[in-house]
Amino acid sequence: LHGNLIIAALSNGSVWCFDAATSVAKWNLDLGESIFAPMLVYEDNLLVSAGSGMKRSLLFLIDIKNGKVLSHIGIKGKISSAPGVNNEFYFIGSDGKKLYCLNKRLEIVWSFQAKEAIKIRPVLDNALVYLCSTDCFVYCLNFEGNLKWKKHCGKIDIPPVIFENFIILKSEKDVIFSLNKHDGRS
Repeated sequence: LHGNLIIAALSNGSVWCFDAATSVAKWNLDLGESIFAPMLVYEDNLLVSAGSGMKRSLLFLIDIKNGKVLSHIGIKGKISSAPGVNNEFYFIGSDGKKLYCLNKRLEIVWSFQAKEAIKIRPVLDNALVYLCSTDCFVYCLNFEGNLKWKKHCGKIDIPPVIFENFIILKSEKDVIFSLNKHDGRS
């Protein structure tokens, strides 16, 4: 739901926009690829990832008012999660073991290589981005893509939560971690 619009994406690659009051379709778009990850609505744009398998994904930036594709980019690996977003950048992880920082035109600003896939939405806090990889590490990067710290926490299965000066994580073995968000110490 965005204002008076309802946005729906189907796994077959079609995206629909309906008027919430009348249920009349305003536009629909066929991306030609399967949609695996949650969409992101930010301002008047819609960010949708689609792909045909594990090796690559396409990321589409769509004008929510008219359904026009404003930009798109190919990303190595399947995108499994929604992106993190702030006023300047989109942050999106992939099964290709990378976190990408993209500007609002979907141009790659930088990328960070993890040892395994990034399947959970990155979390942003001030000028830091936190990501969890299937390599069992939590990484803290600044918005220039530089690693500030990393911590082995086991496999994390849900996005972390920021609370005051802490990042709270839950492992797949139900272990809760509370780390200092600035240096990763327990």
